Amino acid sequence: SVDKNYVKYLAVSMLSVLEHANRQKKYAFIILEEGLNSSDKKKLLNIVKDFKFAEIKFVDVKPYIVSLKKAFIRGNTFHYTPAIYYRYLIPNILVGFRKVLYLDCDIILLSDVADLYKTDLADYPIAAVKDIERRRWIFNPQSREHTLKFDRSLGIVDSKNYFNSGVLLINIEQFVKLNASEDLIKLTEGKNKDPHEWYGDQDILNSYFYGRVKFLPYEWNIMWVVNNRIKDWSSDIDAESGSLYRESLNNPKAIHYCDFEKPWNFPALELSSYWWKY
Repeated sequence: SVDKNYVKYLAVSMLSVLEHANRQKKYAFIILEEGLNSSDKKKLLNIVKDFKFAEIKFVDVKPYIVSLKKAFIRGNTFHYTPAIYYRYLIPNILVGFRKVLYLDCDIILLSDVADLYKTDLADYPIAAVKDIERRRWIFNPQSREHTLKFDRSLGIVDSKNYFNSGVLLINIEQFVKLNASEDLIKLTEGKNKDPHEWYGDQDILNSYFYGRVKFLPYEWNIMWVVNNRIKDWSSDIDAESGSLYRESLNNPKAIHYCDFEKPWNFPALELSSYWWKY
């Protein structure tokens, strides 16, 4: 999902995918966009022109979201835009696919996404990576009670099973069977009435799919914000989560530059070098 402001960051992410791709396979980038002009699209097409095994398809989301502006209004918060909610609509837009891998535009791939795509979802509607930053919040005495209370309000019994929505493997058949797109939109509309809390797509997805998620290995969504926040690994996070995170860094497959600090603005931060390489 992309708007005009994120085209250049999407290009970097795409190149990282292509550089690690298996040239014996075929790869399709499906760009959910609103308002990209011909110049924007040409720049993205130029990224893949030398990779004969890859193609780009642009999907204008305006027809799908014309009636959802109010539902997605909470996207205009912090450093986000309403485009964060477009992933709800993927099964409705890509009806001809059995399975779709959704990636945020601020992710760098360091391995072949085909290996992730072939994950057997069985009857799970989605697969995702557990959010270690959430674990840091529930370990921190200053944020623990608020986070646990907030998660319980979403129906999340165990906050350690809260996942990050930047990497989602979507089972189209199961998603449609659940009527998930419509349910997610209704849930978002309902939460918008509460002015005191943030209910982004990630909160809504966690609330709706709690207990119905296949968890992926941590190395497929390494959240750089964790590395940026922790000063002392022996006291700033629980031992299990800290160990899992550092193990994932030993075999990184996808670095996710989540949160408000980005590698293009903070090139000196550790892990920025992966982004700048591409």
